[in-house]
Amino acid sequence: MNIELNTDPNFHHITARELYWGSDVSDFMKDGPYDILIVSECIYNLQYGPQLLQSMRDLSGPETIILFAYAERQPENEALYFQTVEKYFDLTIQSFTHSFPPATNKTSIHKVVHMKKKLNPIIEEETPNA
Repeated sequence: MNIELNTDPNFHHITARELYWGSDVSDFMKDGPYDILIVSECIYNLQYGPQLLQSMRDLSGPETIILFAYAERQPENEALYFQTVEKYFDLTIQSFTHSFPPATNKTSIHKVVHMKKKLNPIIEEETPNA
């Protein structure tokens, strides 16, 4: 419904589909690689971060732009996650601060990460735990 409300009816190549992160994407690749992937509020539980990263790698091509938006909840863990993501993607991170009404004395930080797949990622060999 959102796609219909927010696009020109003459533009027919916008789709939204459900995906279980880390699963086989061959059915999705009939339409891919994609021009743009939008990832929003998907790292509130970083337990599934590796699967999300694998899906982004599988669905993107060298020209794909990924817009990754989230509210900062675990700054240290999120920074570690994006260090891993940066092995595969070039990143540009923008931060925005949202202030709630003064009586609440609250602010939140939101980030938008612009990502583009690296053509030649340098991947370190993972060593098994001793």
